[in-house]
Amino acid sequence: MTDFRGTTSDQQNWLELLADKIPGYSGYKQKEIRRQDDLLVRESLVKQCAVFGTFPFLVCLE
Repeated sequence: MTDFRGTTSDQQNWLELLADKIPGYSGYKQKEIRRQDDLLVRESLVKQCAVFGTFPFLVCLE
């Protein structure tokens, strides 16, 4: 299985790194990154279930 941890946080640009210095913003941003990582995991699971026929009513999302 693919490891999605850190996938989203590794793609920060210089402006996002600067914004992390603002009090309170880093916690908000980390929450959004966790949501994006969770979405990647869920979409991956749905694709795998569709491919392997675990949920035959699902179609591949590509």
